[in-house]
Amino acid sequence: MLRIQTDILDFNRQLQPLVRAIARQDSGLADQLRRAARSVYLNTAEAFAHRAGNRRNRLDIALGEAREARAALQLADALGYARLDPGLDDLADKICATLYKLVRRRAGP
Repeated sequence: MLRIQTDILDFNRQLQPLVRAIARQDSGLADQLRRAARSVYLNTAEAFAHRAGNRRNRLDIALGEAREARAALQLADALGYARLDPGLDDLADKICATLYKLVRRRAGP
C-alpha cells in the first residue's frame, strides 16, 4: 500500500463525524462529500492495477474527487454546518498535492 493510501484512509476516518454533522443540516452535501472521499481511495487503489494511461486517468479522477471533498468541507464550514479542523484541511491539501504529483509524473509501469 502506498503511503498516500494510508493518508486517504485516515482522511476518511476523520471525516465521519463531520459528515454526520453536515447531514443534519444538508444531507445532499454530506452525501456528496462522503462519495467523493470514498472515491479518492478507491480510484487511487485501482490506479496501481493499471498501466500508464489508465493509471494516470484513475489518479486524475482521484485528484478531482479529493479537490471536491476538500471544497465540500470548506463549504460546510463556511455555511456553519460543521467546523473544519485545520489539521483535516491540511491532510486534504497534502492528499491533493501528492495526487497532483502522481498524475504529473506517473506514466510508466
